[in-house]
Amino acid sequence: IICTSILGVGVDQPVLDVVHADFPWEWFATIQEAYRGGRNGRHARALIYIPEGQKPFPFDPAKPFGQDLLVPWAYDDDECRRLQLSLFFDGTAVTCMTLTGAALCDNCQRKINDDTRSAP
Repeated sequence: IICTSILGVGVDQPVLDVVHADFPWEWFATIQEAYRGGRNGRHARALIYIPEGQKPFPFDPAKPFGQDLLVPWAYDDDECRRLQLSLFFDGTAVTCMTLTGAALCDNCQRKINDDTRSAP
């Protein structure tokens, strides 16, 4: 399926991977769309593709749904991707390492593969 953000509002089709082409607008839509992948029981990936030099959307204080957190989160190449998401939504720190059997995010996978970096 190739579509717009309609994917995040309940279209129930088998989705293997979700690719965001550009900065997401805010946390809620990002998570709704990303979690469409894998509902058929298969492993799925959610990727955000940001072209080099692409500027994020201007922050709009009237829409404070984590929009101000998305840019630093997208560019962070050290912290577990799940950490900021779990803190924003649940107020609880959850990482790839604290979830039994979870697929690793890109940052945790890179740390596991690189013995010169500290564990996540």
